[in-house]
Amino acid sequence: MHHSELTFSWNLDEFYTGFDDIHFHQDFLLLQKLTEKFVKNYKHTFRTFHTSEKLLGFYEENERILKLAEKIKYFIFYKNFLDLSSQGQEYLKKLNTLMLDFFQKFEKMLDECDENFYKKLENLVQKPEFEKYRFAIFRGISQKRRRNKSGNIYVFFQNTLQIQEKIHQYGTLSEEFYQTRIDKNVFCESVLEIYFSLAELRTQNAKILGYQNFFEQQCEEYMISSSFLDKIIRESDEKYISQNTSECGKSDFIFGIDEAIDIIYNALNSCDTSLGDFFQWMVTHGKIFLETENITSNQAFTTGTLSQSPYIYMSFAGKMNDLFALVHEIGHAYQMQYSQNQSIFHFFASPFLGEFCAVFFEKILEKFLINQKYKKYDFSYFKQKGDILSYSREIFDIEKKIYANIEQGKIKTTDDCKKYISENSSSLFDFLSYQHIIHSPFYTATYIFAHTLVPHFFEKHGFADFQKIASKGGSESIDSIFIQYL
Repeated sequence: MHHSELTFSWNLDEFYTGFDDIHFHQDFLLLQKLTEKFVKNYKHTFRTFHTSEKLLGFYEENERILKLAEKIKYFIFYKNFLDLSSQGQEYLKKLNTLMLDFFQKFEKMLDECDENFYKKLENLVQKPEFEKYRFAIFRGISQKRRRNKSGNIYVFFQNTLQIQEKIHQYGTLSEEFYQTRIDKNVFCESVLEIYFSLAELRTQNAKILGYQNFFEQQCEEYMISSSFLDKIIRESDEKYISQNTSECGKSDFIFGIDEAIDIIYNALNSCDTSLGDFFQWMVTHGKIFLETENITSNQAFTTGTLSQSPYIYMSFAGKMNDLFALVHEIGHAYQMQYSQNQSIFHFFASPFLGEFCAVFFEKILEKFLINQKYKKYDFSYFKQKGDILSYSREIFDIEKKIYANIEQGKIKTTDDCKKYISENSSSLFDFLSYQHIIHSPFYTATYIFAHTLVPHFFEKHGFADFQKIASKGGSESIDSIFIQYL
């Protein structure tokens, strides 16, 4: 790549110039009007659809609303992250409240339908025009049949709002801790309360939706069967850790941005020229933002929507793990970009798919660096990845038991939760500072899943097979996507 082409400016031209921009406010008002109109137009007629044209119009309008909401959320998230705008947080809360109210009314429409309607719906969506909605509709019908009719859906959505708020609280605490504004004890005490509260809210919501337990609900949410996940978990240690023993001594070499970009470009290009082209496009179109100053913590993430291309943000200190973090996010961006043909109803529906693609990109870089045999590359990093995977297994097993004990009434208080973690984890602080625990335990499971499957897949299958997987976008279950590659 030509260094003169590198433009690490944050490019939001396709969205809005700021919260004062009239187009942002117009879109927010439009979203409010669309949700109100949708509920008004369909709440009395949804149960009486007799033609595929009317039903298709229902889902197309629903998709239009979801796309607009994602566009607004996408912009708020990035704008707020970069300037830490309190106004952005207020907009995000308004957006979450608006959409949860809409989802609640949408769910009520479905709950008012009887079994005869569901059977007719199953037959109707077999028609070709419903192809991109079919998987999501069948999944929705399955959830409605399972749900306990006495379950309070209003409580479910109120719990969901609380969950979102507590995740935000955790982010604020983490930032304060890494900037040394609070000490370790205050951090642990506060995070423990948030973690236990989140676990209670999630187990309560799973019961409201009619599931036996939280993990059953999460398996369906993440589109993977419990038996398939258990199979991968059992194989995780021997398949990945044993393969990562290459060590050349730890190096403190610092990569400049230009060199890092060249290394990643050459690595991806060596796998397939289309990957090199994709990375070059991301770089030259301002889709990557590397924070190189005032770094207080290691952060890296990718986001995108069905109608917008992905963006990457990460703190970059030039170390070996930064190269792998960046190529990991490029993998996420690639999967998002090539899932654009999917429906918003299941776009990025399973993080298992996204994590598989991200780790596949890590493997490309790993192979490239080993083939170069340059001493300045820190090959001990690969062994460290194996150690991290082993620790992720420990975290996942503890979390699974915590949720089960809450459901069984064995863990009833924050102190009970603290005691269990202390007795079963190598360190209370290490557990509570593990970035994925604040989300579903399945976030950790996706990491284990990807690092277990990718090494075998990388050696046995070509880039063409990887492309097929990357473009699925959640249009079918994880079992059906990956079973042929085991």
